[in-house]
Amino acid sequence: MEKSHGKTQTPLHIPLQVESSLFGPGKTFSQTFEEAGTFPYFCMVHPWMKGVVTAQAETMEEEEEEMTDEEETYANAMSSDGSINVEIESSIPEAGEEMSIHVTFTDADGNAIEHVNYDIAAMQNGLDVISESGMHEHAGEGMHVTDALASDSPVDVQVTILGIGLPDEEANWTGPIGDVVSLQVVPEFGTIAALVLAISIVSIIAVTAKSRVIPKL
Repeated sequence: MEKSHGKTQTPLHIPLQVESSLFGPGKTFSQTFEEAGTFPYFCMVHPWMKGVVTAQAETMEEEEEEMTDEEETYANAMSSDGSINVEIESSIPEAGEEMSIHVTFTDADGNAIEHVNYDIAAMQNGLDVISESGMHEHAGEGMHVTDALASDSPVDVQVTILGIGLPDEEANWTGPIGDVVSLQVVPEFGTIAALVLAISIVSIIAVTAKSRVIPKL
């Protein structure tokens, strides 16, 4: 909620023991409401100037969007011939919860690969949590859901590429047929872990550069 009036320094008063104090033209005042409702306010300099602020509760969709970055993890790996990049975005492994796995197939330039046929399997602590065969994705991406997980441990995912082509034209399928791409969903691997890894790599490079032996001429 923001309010300013012409050239007059104007304080706002909201009946929640909140007062903006005087502020000049071009300035703004904001107030965060902890709960939904309708809240009247008025100008203490011009009491006849009144208004109403309507605060709405956050929707489930907005809450899910805010939680997305914290609740998803990402991994990718290339096929043995380097022609297909398999990317997975998944929810964080959590004991007693199903884990969603979003699989995307792209080429080396990041373009989606259509009509990919594949099998997908995942294991956690040696136990199968998903096994689906003969999948076909027209647009190059698919969604899968595991059984409820037994723990928060990493989940090993294997995508077997059966070939690229229409399901009823298997004899004409192309690509790295039968290639197995392995990925792992690690719960604790996130932005901080990636940053620590990057810093470690830079440190190793720096130490190596300082300790290298330069031959005398």
